[in-house]
Amino acid sequence: MNIIIESVIAFTPTLITSKLSLPVEKIWIPYSVLDNIYLYLLTFLYQIFNSYARSILICSIDLYLIIMMRQICAQLQIFKHRLNNLPQLLIENNNNNNSFTIENKKNELKILKDWINHHKHVYTMGKKLNELFSIMTFAQFFLSTLALGVIIYQLAKVKLFTSKFFFMLFRLNNYLLEIYLLCWFGELMISESVDVAQKIYEINWPLFSTNSKKCLIIIMSRARIPIQLTAASIISLSFDTFFKIIKISYTAFNFLRNS
Repeated sequence: MNIIIESVIAFTPTLITSKLSLPVEKIWIPYSVLDNIYLYLLTFLYQIFNSYARSILICSIDLYLIIMMRQICAQLQIFKHRLNNLPQLLIENNNNNNSFTIENKKNELKILKDWINHHKHVYTMGKKLNELFSIMTFAQFFLSTLALGVIIYQLAKVKLFTSKFFFMLFRLNNYLLEIYLLCWFGELMISESVDVAQKIYEINWPLFSTNSKKCLIIIMSRARIPIQLTAASIISLSFDTFFKIIKISYTAFNFLRNS
């Protein structure tokens, strides 16, 4: 959607006016682009390239964040699926007899220890994701919040159903969709990580040995802390954050309107 907006910004002024115009006009250029058609074309192509490169960069970062959050959710879903199937597998391996042999107990304990490492690895993925994108996510959310307030303020001033009105409305939807997608996948990651403890609570505990129960308790204790992407350790990507951003943007709109 960012690419579509940049295309509209780039070509609309040229199409609706007979004069030569640039996609970004309110910048200082050390030469006159209107006196030479070649300088105009060169500057026009440079601004187009810069706009598309910026849009592709932003889309790539957002897409990478979403893919990593989905990867973490997928790993947690695989982990919960294995937990649900483990009691049945243990019973089948013991010929439908609930009294385990020593060998079966060792295999059971080995499986749970591997799962502890699997669960720990998923949390490590979440930690590294925060280390890479924490500051960047904070800057993006901060600027997006200000942009939403400014766009809403401009929407309140333009005439309804004009080209500028639809353009500003399209850009507003773009910002809202970008923030909502990140918050939605962040909320999904939080709920999937917290749900692990509930799934462990629901399995058939009497089937497991004492050491295996200790392993399950370790996993439950870790699952009490959700995996979440935080912006500078201040803002957590969730539905609550999305609604707070809407409220802050509306506050910024009221401030601009009354100033």
